Amino acid sequence: MQNIAPLGPVYQAGTLSGNPLGSAAGIASLQLILQNPKDFYQTLDHYSSEWRNQMESHIQLKGYEACVVQSGSMFSVFFCQNAPKNYADVKASNTSRFNIFFWSLMEQGVYFPPSAFEACFLSSMHNAQIMEKVSWASLRALDKAFEKNV
Repeated sequence: MQNIAPLGPVYQAGTLSGNPLGSAAGIASLQLILQNPKDFYQTLDHYSSEWRNQMESHIQLKGYEACVVQSGSMFSVFFCQNAPKNYADVKASNTSRFNIFFWSLMEQGVYFPPSAFEACFLSSMHNAQIMEKVSWASLRALDKAFEKNV
């Protein structure tokens, strides 16, 4: 810890950085994951892939200019024709549509990252029932984003 600012040259910031309770919770979480890591990550990946597939099918069916990017249990929706490959591509996406999408999800009780520059992360609490709600809300939010000509 002597290397961490303000004592040392390494700057570290975060909501629970150095907080003993946050550190204990992190260690406990890792211990639970390590009991069966293959199942833990396969479950997260499964729910993410199911959600992505439903979104992509809906996008294709409706002909929307949108795409879904997924890596493991992380995913994002971009309102552009091709999946962004860098910051400039994301900046060129239709963030106005993203904002409509975000607020539609919020109105339906689904919290999504509020910026097109962020990603969603699933947790072990995202079970089949929750993901069904998220999926249906996401499809309605997509429709709402394309109802308005922005």
